[in-house]
This record gives sequence, structure tokens and C-alpha cells, in this order.
Amino acid sequence: MIIKARKPSIFLTQLETLLKRIKPQHPSRPLIEKDYLKFRAGYNGEKSIDYYLADQIENKNTFLFHDLRLPHKDKFSNLIR
Repeated sequence: MIIKARKPSIFLTQLETLLKRIKPQHPSRPLIEKDYLKFRAGYNGEKSIDYYLADQIENKNTFLFHDLRLPHKDKFSNLIR
């Protein structure tokens, strides 16, 4: 079960807001657009994986927390069983 839902990162939100405010002819706009598209694609990819993860863990005693890292032995995880 997904307990903490995924949401866009603060950086992605900042890039989106910046693109709304910056002039189309600004010299840095192409770089900002490139970064925005890259981070947006990553976010969309993570959301698409969430669909399959939710289906896999729905009937199990497993909880998924997005944007949370929990130490377990010598590794980190965001799954709790």
C-alpha cells in the first residue's frame, strides 16, 4: 500500500514557475527548458512505475513511502514490511 504519495520535486516546480516568468528571448531559456524537460520526464517515469508497484504490493503487508529513506542494516529503503 502506498502511504505517502509521490509529488513533484521542489526543483521541478521551481523550473516550471521560472519558465512561466522568463521571456522567450532570454539567453538562458533553452537551458532551463532542457532541465525542465529532463526532470519532468524523470518524474513521469517514476509515476508510471508507481502504478505497477501499487499493483504488486496491494495485497501484501507492505507499505511504500515516497521521498523517504529508512536505514536498514547497511542499506536504505522506502519499503516497510
